[in-house]
Amino acid sequence: MNLRTKDSLLFEAYRVRYTDADSTAFLANKAISLANDDKESVARAINLLAFVRYHEMNYGDALSLCDSVYLTSNNQVTLLCADVMRMKVCQRIGDGRKFYEARSSAGRRPRTRRVRRAIRTSRANSVAA
Repeated sequence: MNLRTKDSLLFEAYRVRYTDADSTAFLANKAISLANDDKESVARAINLLAFVRYHEMNYGDALSLCDSVYLTSNNQVTLLCADVMRMKVCQRIGDGRKFYEARSSAGRRPRTRRVRRAIRTSRANSVAA
């Protein structure tokens, strides 16, 4: 399948994730079905599905989807997204131990330029506020 098609599906799913959870899930599942051997696209789609399950308050499914991201991808940004989702879910359900495990996992990930830039921006915004 065309890489552009998968990426456009994932982009559209990401774009509507707050406004239309059903469309996000549909587009993410379609991207997974088109992914074939592209594990990175599958991991990104699974992260989107975990986001949908989190907002549906289906925390068990969200955690298991995060686990499958860890098994699918080795992209550090994708794994960091799964760590953050795991922290959000654990904070919501009150599981402090798993929260700190996810937090330490996120802290051990190598910092890419993109992540360092996002951290600097968020720190600058919090100081300015």
